[in-house]
Amino acid sequence: MAKLLQHHQKCIKSKPELITVKETEMNVLSIKNYGRPGGKKKVVPEHYDQNLILECSFKGVRLATGKWTERGFVIFKNSHIMQEYFGQNNKGIKLILNELQKDNTIVEAYPYFTLTQDILVHSPSTAARLVNGNSRTGFRDWKHNGKALESIIAS
Repeated sequence: MAKLLQHHQKCIKSKPELITVKETEMNVLSIKNYGRPGGKKKVVPEHYDQNLILECSFKGVRLATGKWTERGFVIFKNSHIMQEYFGQNNKGIKLILNELQKDNTIVEAYPYFTLTQDILVHSPSTAARLVNGNSRTGFRDWKHNGKALESIIAS
């Protein structure tokens, strides 16, 4: 845990550029899906606005933006994801990182990778794990105006 905290403190000091999101219509069907394509997936509630832009931050620094859709979670272009994964036994995240590198979908901006295009992953939690480099609960980490995704879908 101490190693992870030191790593994040180092990341925060590097101050990545803030990510800007253009509010344009996006065809989610055209985005490549990374990670497991099937499996259990939390169903997007009917009342949830799938165009809601969410952000994932660490200690007040916004690292990534995205949105939750019926097909999965879209992490937007120019978002930052960690180069190293500190979570236990999560081969899936490492496989996604390898595939992103192979596809030239990420560029190095140590201690992060920066996405060169939008990507689609299985869930908000998978997206949060990629962004933060450790085990996360995406429904708590992805927020809109400070309100967690889990609170948004509960209302």
